[in-house]
Amino acid sequence: MLEDEERLSVLWFDFTFEQLLNCILIKTFPRQSKEIRSMVNKFSINQKAKLLYALKLINETTLKDIKLIRDIRNEFFHGMPSKGFTNAKICSLFGKLSTANGQKVTESNSYGIYFKAVLKHVKRLALIISDSQPYKIPMPGKALIVKPKVKSKRKSSIKSQQSKY
Repeated sequence: MLEDEERLSVLWFDFTFEQLLNCILIKTFPRQSKEIRSMVNKFSINQKAKLLYALKLINETTLKDIKLIRDIRNEFFHGMPSKGFTNAKICSLFGKLSTANGQKVTESNSYGIYFKAVLKHVKRLALIISDSQPYKIPMPGKALIVKPKVKSKRKSSIKSQQSKY
């Protein structure tokens, strides 16, 4: 992947996280006024993630990975690394992501580890949103639509759903 494409993907994922965190926080408050939206927009991604953690909407792994993903973004844009995803400092951050599972980060697996972490947490955040209404997650060139879960009245289907997890 070219360095400009790497920077663009990191920026896009960061934007997606911010939009998802905003949506969850705004939906959390019963009165979704302009003041609430304005307040939420002033928080940093780390502050938003910490608030969601305090509200027990995300777990500690998600909180840590969101912070690491933000650190990776900051390193990409403020540290101006050479070698992009193979930069030693960025690779050390990739190694701390939950999806690294203790494996050594190399040039060939660095983007995969990063992308798996981003996708894992985007899915988790989208599920929080989908509990109430469909939400379009902005994606390059298309939108991923997350539909709300439909609760079945039949106990047998609930048991079969639980056994999947």
